[in-house]
Amino acid sequence: MKRHNCTMHIPAENSMFILAVLLAFGAVCGQLAKRLHLPSVTGQILAGVLLGPSVLHVFGHDAVEGLRPVLHFALSLIAVDVVTHLHFRRLRNAFKRLGVLLILEATLTPMLVYLALVFGARQDWTFGILFGALAVSTAPATVLAIVKESRSKGVYVRTLVAAVALNNIACIMLFEMAHTAVNVTLDPGSGISAAGVFLAPVIQLLGAAAIGGCLGVALILGSKHVIHIEQLTTVSIIAIFLTTGVADFFGVSNLLACLFLGVTMVNLAPEKEEIGHRVFVNFEPAILAVFFTLAGLELDFAFLKTG
Repeated sequence: MKRHNCTMHIPAENSMFILAVLLAFGAVCGQLAKRLHLPSVTGQILAGVLLGPSVLHVFGHDAVEGLRPVLHFALSLIAVDVVTHLHFRRLRNAFKRLGVLLILEATLTPMLVYLALVFGARQDWTFGILFGALAVSTAPATVLAIVKESRSKGVYVRTLVAAVALNNIACIMLFEMAHTAVNVTLDPGSGISAAGVFLAPVIQLLGAAAIGGCLGVALILGSKHVIHIEQLTTVSIIAIFLTTGVADFFGVSNLLACLFLGVTMVNLAPEKEEIGHRVFVNFEPAILAVFFTLAGLELDFAFLKTG
């Protein structure tokens, strides 16, 4: 039976109209979810599912291509924001817990996922190793949004968000290693040696640390001459754009670079903590609403069909 297509035939180039509809619908559904004592994130994701190809088909996957820069900025902003909780001095009593948790997540989780996919689901080992690396990550956007919405504070929250930041760094490094290993296997003539598989994540880490660290220091120095919070917001956004752009130019993970940008800010200039917590407070909810609505929009249940 042919599925009814009720696409609005809005040109994909009309990204501003699409953005406005997604933001409005996502914000309304987020508020409705809160009235039902659910996180607004739940309503925003459901809003995207309703508008997407799985339900009403108001927008297709191609309709959001013009919004990729918004998604990239949202991810960069989330990366910077989440690691502002990675204040080493405040977390000195939690280093042991965080270390044990990180080791278990970076070893046990990918191993279990790999075994389940390769030996349980009979998938190819390349499939298992890539998904095993991805399984390490904890969604930072969801954790951050719920923590901010509930206004949760305290030692547990600081440890939780710090753990999320650390396991995302581990996930990026493990995925880089897995991706390189798969490339070597599928393309033996690529010229990548076995040592290159282990060097790839190290290169990513050092490159991201250099880019994020240098621009973080530049942001700290620049913020010394900033008087108004509006100016601080502008300087911070410039730093995020620069970090993302420079990382892309050099082929380094922009998310990893933004993580190091945030780590540098919070640890070298703790007196400027408002850079990570206050400057984005006015527009961050709108960015997150668009992000989660787009996430729901790209969920297509047709991919779950078998046979």
